Amino acid sequence: GVDSKDKSQGKPRSDVMMLVHLNKTNKSISLISIPRDTRTKIEGRKHKEKINHAFAYGGPDLSLKTVNQLLGTQIPYYMLIDYEVVKDMVDTMGGVQVDIPMEMNYEDTTVGNSLIIHFKPGLQTLNGEDAVKFLRFRKGYKNADLGRVQAQQQFIGAFLRELKKPEQWVKAPVFLAKYQDNADSTIPLSALIQMS
Repeated sequence: GVDSKDKSQGKPRSDVMMLVHLNKTNKSISLISIPRDTRTKIEGRKHKEKINHAFAYGGPDLSLKTVNQLLGTQIPYYMLIDYEVVKDMVDTMGGVQVDIPMEMNYEDTTVGNSLIIHFKPGLQTLNGEDAVKFLRFRKGYKNADLGRVQAQQQFIGAFLRELKKPEQWVKAPVFLAKYQDNADSTIPLSALIQMS
């Protein structure tokens, strides 16, 4: 996951990295989040660096190669998703209900990359813009980046539960169009359709 707004500050880094395993046999999804500050060897670099730097050096291809090297996997596909896709899909769904784990306050008024977050704890329905703010929030978690990873996984679970509701099925062509227009992936479209 990346934020296209970061491009204005030079080469962006990946903001979220997750390994997703879809098991068609038992119809389950497993997620492993890779903390963005994980230090690892990146091809072409002399010393270990944060894994999210791989995206800045070589885009999604180098990011995938770095993840495979770190985990000893042979994952063939990647899916690059901009936060704008998340925003549009959540708005199309009519929002996603998320349990905000704590008070979240953050303000960055940098021109071109403004981010203002103010959430109270508790269950609430987030629109697309607020969903992105929830996903981007970094400060204040007791266990630092791992707390952020847990919050992101919670959001993905809530998003998938909402997506499975029958009233969302009629919106499938809209979701597919948004994905095709705004995501970059090496997963064949036929495979994506089979997975869903």
